[in-house]
Amino acid sequence: MNIINKIQVLAPYCFGEHPLVLDNLGKVNFIFAPNGSGKTTISRELAKQPEAIEERRSWETAQTDLAIRVFNDEYKQSIMQEHMNGIFTMGQESQKVNDAIKVLEDNIKDEEEKQEKLRDEIGDTKSRNYQNSLRGRIEQARLQAMDSVFNQHKLANDNTISLVFKGYRKSKDKLFTEALRQYEERGEDNSNKGTLSWGILEKRVSSLSNAEKRDFLPSLTITSIFSAESQKILEAELHESSKGEFAPLIEYLKNADWVNQGRAYAKKTDGICPFCQQKALRLSEQLAEYFENGYDQEVAKIDKAADAVLSEMSQLQEQLHQLESKIKNDEEIESKPFEAPIREVQIDANSLIRKINDKKSHPTDPTVFSESVSDIKKAIDLINQLITDENRKVEEHNRLVDDTEKATEGIIYDGWSIFLNDPVVKATLSGFKVNQRKATIQQNKLQGEIDKSKKRQAELESNLVTMRSSISNTVEVADRINKLLHASGFDRFHLSADNHIAGGYRVVRDNDEIAIQTLSEGEKSFICFAYYWESLEGSFEANKSPEEVVAVIDDPISSLDSDTLFIVSQYIRKAAADAVSGTGNIKQLIVLTHNVQFHHEASYCPGKPKVDKRHYYRLLKSSTGITECRDDGNSSQIRNTYQMLWDSVVEAARTKNESDTLRIGITNIVRRIVEGYFMFLGGKRSVSNRTDLSVSDQRIMQAFEIWANAGSHTIADDIDQTIDIGSTHRFIRLFRRYFEERGQVEHFDTMIKNSGGADLLAENGFFARP
Repeated sequence: MNIINKIQVLAPYCFGEHPLVLDNLGKVNFIFAPNGSGKTTISRELAKQPEAIEERRSWETAQTDLAIRVFNDEYKQSIMQEHMNGIFTMGQESQKVNDAIKVLEDNIKDEEEKQEKLRDEIGDTKSRNYQNSLRGRIEQARLQAMDSVFNQHKLANDNTISLVFKGYRKSKDKLFTEALRQYEERGEDNSNKGTLSWGILEKRVSSLSNAEKRDFLPSLTITSIFSAESQKILEAELHESSKGEFAPLIEYLKNADWVNQGRAYAKKTDGICPFCQQKALRLSEQLAEYFENGYDQEVAKIDKAADAVLSEMSQLQEQLHQLESKIKNDEEIESKPFEAPIREVQIDANSLIRKINDKKSHPTDPTVFSESVSDIKKAIDLINQLITDENRKVEEHNRLVDDTEKATEGIIYDGWSIFLNDPVVKATLSGFKVNQRKATIQQNKLQGEIDKSKKRQAELESNLVTMRSSISNTVEVADRINKLLHASGFDRFHLSADNHIAGGYRVVRDNDEIAIQTLSEGEKSFICFAYYWESLEGSFEANKSPEEVVAVIDDPISSLDSDTLFIVSQYIRKAAADAVSGTGNIKQLIVLTHNVQFHHEASYCPGKPKVDKRHYYRLLKSSTGITECRDDGNSSQIRNTYQMLWDSVVEAARTKNESDTLRIGITNIVRRIVEGYFMFLGGKRSVSNRTDLSVSDQRIMQAFEIWANAGSHTIADDIDQTIDIGSTHRFIRLFRRYFEERGQVEHFDTMIKNSGGADLLAENGFFARP
C-alpha cells in the first residue's frame, strides 16, 4: 500500500491560480494554519477521494491506494443524524444503509402481502373468506357430490349393500373417497354395464353361506413303540451266577430280584444283614459273588430300554389328548368312530406301562410284550385311517370355502361396477373430477406465483441481512465508545444501542433519560471524534478486519475544553507512533490545526523520535490574501509561550556577560515555568532540604518549592539579587536539580533540547555534574 507523497488542491479563491502543493509528505504530517487560510478547503478536497482503488491511484489531488478518512466540520455535521425519539445513526454510510434497508423492508412487506393474497385465493380453513376461495368452492362441490353418491348407494337390497359396501356405509366421506378411487382406477367406461343389475346380484348373495374354514386333524406319529433291540432286551431272561454261600437259599426262595435290591443297603450296615438284622461280616462280598457274570450291566440295559418305551408311551398319550380336543371342538366331525380305538389304545398303553414297570422291578422274570404292542399298533393304525378320512372331508370343505370367498369378492366387484355405472353416480363423479382437475391447475398456478414470491422474498431478506451486517455491530461499537468517553472524563451520559433502525444509538443518562437534546457542542464534538476514532480502528462492515487508511484530522478540538484537548492529543500521538512504527491500520496521519497549544501537544514525541518520518508545514496568508505553503521539513517552527520561556533559559545558560535586567528576567522566567508545570502537570511531590547543598543553594531550592506549591506573583524577596554571573549559572543548574528531585528531569531535558540546547546536556556541557 502506498501512502500519499504529494497533495495538490486547486482553489483559486484561496490559493490563487495555481494549486496549493504539499510535497514530500511523511508518515506523520502536521499542518499549522490560522483560521481562514484554507486548511478546511484541503480536508474537504481530501474527503472527495474516489471509492475505486484504480481511480484513487490516479487521483490528482492525492494519489494513494489507501482509503482516506477525514474528520472535519462537515463530518461532524453529518455524523449524528437523528431519526426518531432520540435514536440516531452515526456516519454517512449508516444513513445510506438505512435508506437501502427501508426500501428492502418495504419490498419484503409487498411480497408478504402478495403471498397472503394468493393464499387467500387458494383458501385456508382458518380464513374468514374460505367459502369463496378455490379450496372452499371445491369443498362445497365435494360435499354436494358426497351427499348425492351416498344417497344412491341405498337403492339396492339391504343384504346386498351390506356386503358390497361393507366398511363404508357409516361414513359419507369414506364411501365417496372409495367411489372416486375406483372410478379413477376403472375409468369412465364400465365393462359390466348392461349385463348386471342389483336384482341379479341379490340372488348371488342369497346363495352364499357363512361357512368358515376348518382345521385339519393331526395324525398320530408314535407308530413304532419298540425297536427290535429294545424288545429283545426286555423279553430276555436274566440269570445269576449261582455261586456263593447264599446261592442255594436264594434259588430255593426264588427271590433273587428282592435280594438284588437289598445289596445297596448291605454296604451301609457295617456288617449287619439288611434282611435278618444279624451279624454278617462278609455279606457284601458273598452277595457280589452270587450276582457276578455281568448281572448289573444287564439290569442297566433293561432300565434304559424300559425308559425309552415309557417316553414313547407318554408322547402317544399327549397326542391322543390333543386329538380328542380337536374332535370335540369341530362340530362337523362324527366323534363315535374315534371313541373305541382311542379308548383301546389308552387301555393297552396303560397295560404296557405296567408291564414295563414290573420288568424294571423284577428283571429276572420272563416277560412277553409282543401281544400288547401288536394291539396298540392296530388301534393306532385304525385311528390314523379315521384321521385321513376326516381330513379329506376338511380339505373338501375348505375348498368350498375358498370358492365362497372368491364368489364374495366377485359380488363386491360387480356391486361397485353397478354402482359406478349408475347415471347419477357416474355424472356426479365425472363432474366433480372435471372441476377438481381445473381447480388443481389453478391452484398449482397460484402456488407457483407464491413460490416465486417466496424466492424473491428470500433474496430480499438475504440482501437485508447483508445490508444490516454491513454496518458495525452497534452494541460493540457503543461499548468501545463508552469506554473512551469514560476514560476521557465524560461520565454524565453514555451511548446505548437501539435496534429500531440499523446501526441505531441513543445517548442516555444513567436513569435512561434521552440526553441528545441537552448535550453541549463540546460533548457532541467529542462523541463524533470518538466515533471517528472507532471507525479508524474498526470497519463499516461487521466481522471484517479494519482497512488500512490515511487519517486526516482537521481541528478536532473545536468547542472542547483544555482537559479534552490533552486527551485528544494523546490519541493523536498514539496514532502518530503507530503510523511511524507500521503497527495498526493507520498508515499515514495528517493533522491540520490553528491552535498552537494543540499543535505542540499533538506533535510532541518523547524519547528519540524518527524525525525523518515526520513533516511539518505552515499555511501563511500573503498581503494579497493568497495562502502559501511553507515547508518546515522535519521540525516544527511553531513555538508557544511555554517553549519561548525555555528558549530564554537556554539563552541565559549561554550568556557570558549578564545585566541586572537579565538576572531579574531569568528569575521570573524560571518562576513561571515552575508554577505552570508543577501546578498542573508535574505532580505534588515535595523536595526536602538537602544537606549536600550550601545555605544559599538550599534557599533557592526552597523558593522553587514555594513557586511549585503556592505560586508567586513577585520576585522572591529572599533571593540574593547581587549574584554574579557565576551565581546566575548556579541558579540555572539548581533549576535542573529541582526537576531531578521532583522526578521530572526528562521533561526538563526535552524542553532544553527543543530549544536548541542539546549540547548543554552533553557529558562536558553546562549541566554536567562537577
